[in-house]
Amino acid sequence: MTTLLEVVLPLGVVATDASWQFVGTAFVIGIPEPKSALLLTAAHNVARIRALELGRERSHFTTPPEFRPSTEYVEVRKTAPFVNLMQGRRGRPVGVPVEVRDFWEFGTIDVALLLASIRPEVDAVFEKALSLDTRPIDPDVGIWAAGYSSLQAQFNNPPDYEAQVFEIRYDVELQALGEQVVDVLPQGSGIHRGPGFLVSCPFQSGMSGGPVITFAGRVPTVRGIITGDLSESGDAPAAGSGVRAFAAMLWPAMAMQTNIVLHRAYDRVLQPGRSRLVDLARHGVVNDLGRADKHVRSVPGSGALVWEDTYVERLRRVWRALRRPLW
Repeated sequence: MTTLLEVVLPLGVVATDASWQFVGTAFVIGIPEPKSALLLTAAHNVARIRALELGRERSHFTTPPEFRPSTEYVEVRKTAPFVNLMQGRRGRPVGVPVEVRDFWEFGTIDVALLLASIRPEVDAVFEKALSLDTRPIDPDVGIWAAGYSSLQAQFNNPPDYEAQVFEIRYDVELQALGEQVVDVLPQGSGIHRGPGFLVSCPFQSGMSGGPVITFAGRVPTVRGIITGDLSESGDAPAAGSGVRAFAAMLWPAMAMQTNIVLHRAYDRVLQPGRSRLVDLARHGVVNDLGRADKHVRSVPGSGALVWEDTYVERLRRVWRALRRPLW
């Protein structure tokens, strides 16, 4: 749990009225430099921040999804999105609000990438990140889902709007639930249009954007992103039921475009212009154990993405099938 507290972070926003509102969960996947980090979250968390920022959607509500941009960059000027980084100080964890500078959404699935930066004068750095395994997951695999199911913030003292002084207390609770994958949905299901899977534990409100992880030994590895669940309680609509607890697979998001330019130590540009998330993994900024760069392909003529096993992997699968006893 100590490790998860350092990499699974609550995501919130300081609205235009200086109120602090929590919107969900995000998790660190890469540290380009000590005071900057890349995080993944659910795109509908970014949509809520964008609604506070703009007051309306960029696209008209009648615009069909296929005509909306698949990757959207969000520039934030009015509100102040942040993640709360937990750092151990004097034997106890202390929360450090960190500004979220940039967002990139992948419109066809409920996944977004964030870039967060710690101010130079703040005595804190990002130290840990979660590894990804972008391979499609199998049914019956044991998983853990982590996120902040209880998020509250309030003023300790009345806000001073003229001096721009605000004293806030916020309470968060990281919840980690252990269950298993019950179904794999390569084409998505219902409102979830991208590849994903269902798990047997409920996703509570606030956990959206958190990681679904498996453990390679004692090391947590992300296999998906919490996106939604159905409530069966009219008295507690924020409580998940576990009936349709859906998590998005990671591999389609690896094609997400960013505005990040990659550099070597001697400042040579590796990827001029816009880098994809898979480029960040290829050059070591993000650790992808599933090697999506070797498997994700674009279907000619449609632009749709598919996961393809390598020739060697297909041979191994056939060999295992041939060696399997017939009775």
